[in-house]
Formats: sequence, C-alpha cells, structure tokens
Amino acid sequence: MGGVHPPHITLRENESYISVEGHLWREDKPTWIGPQDVTFGSASVTSEPVGADIFVDGFPTGLHTPYIITNLSAGPHTVFVSLPGHLPDEKEIYLVPGNHPVDTELSFLLEPYPFGSLNISSEPEGAKIYLYNKYSGKKTPGDIPVYGHRHHPPRAAGLFTGGDGHYRKCRCLPPL
Repeated sequence: MGGVHPPHITLRENESYISVEGHLWREDKPTWIGPQDVTFGSASVTSEPVGADIFVDGFPTGLHTPYIITNLSAGPHTVFVSLPGHLPDEKEIYLVPGNHPVDTELSFLLEPYPFGSLNISSEPEGAKIYLYNKYSGKKTPGDIPVYGHRHHPPRAAGLFTGGDGHYRKCRCLPPL
C-alpha cells in the first residue's frame, strides 16, 4: 500500500475496475487499449463508523462499508470513502491478487466534521466581519458559522471598523 505508482487509467467494465498501467499518450497520439487478460483480486474495506460510501478510482460503487470488493484488477487503485458528517478519506493500494480470500484490507477511521460558530462583537458596533480575508456580508455584533478540522482550524477573522478605517486581525482558536 502507499508509495509511488506508475501512470495508469482505470476502466470500469460491468462491475469491474480494471487498472491499465503505462503512458497512455505518446507523441501527442492516444494509445489504443485492447482486450487483455485480467486477474482480479479483492479488498476488504471497513470504516468506523460503518456505512461509508465506497469509491474506487473515482467511480462510485454504490457499496457501503463494511464490504469486500471482489472485482479489482491487479495494479494500482485508489479507494475513497465518504460518510455525511465526517471528513472523507482515501488510500492508495497496489493490488497483487493471490490465493487468499482477501488480498488486502483497508480500514478507515473517519473523523467527525467539526462545526460551530463565532460570536463576534466590537466597540463600536457595526464593524464589517471578514473570515479568510473575505467579507462575510455581516457586521458586529454577529455570528459566523465556522467549519474546520483539528489539523486545519479556521485561520483568521478580521474586523474593519469603518469608523477609524483600521482593520484588526484576530485569531480563531480551535475548540478545546
């Protein structure tokens, strides 16, 4: 799993995901991809919490965790999972089918998508509220919805009082 994979394209045929490796453009001309013998393997995909949508190489599968996908060709694949209210995640694999019931196991721990609001006030009232250096359309006192992640909290908020023409930057701290 992980690492640098050769260039590839994934073809979806019926319910199978076929990874074709190699440079697909040569001398500004497309490369023809013809019929080939394909070896299929499987990947067990689990998540906490369960019920995440599973995508393979950008294709929605219509499947949900936990699930064993049995129609993956040998080669590189990207498995992506998404669950409402949680941050999505993805993992790259290089599948080598064998004589195992499951060729690789992928486990995802999905973090809740944090949200809340900032209550901003100023003296005097009526300052324009900026978030991420963009005017929010609101003035103080006001509440601003904020979405963040513990590794990427909201960067900064700012107030432009208008009265004295000064812009004041304030830092948003992540919740404890």
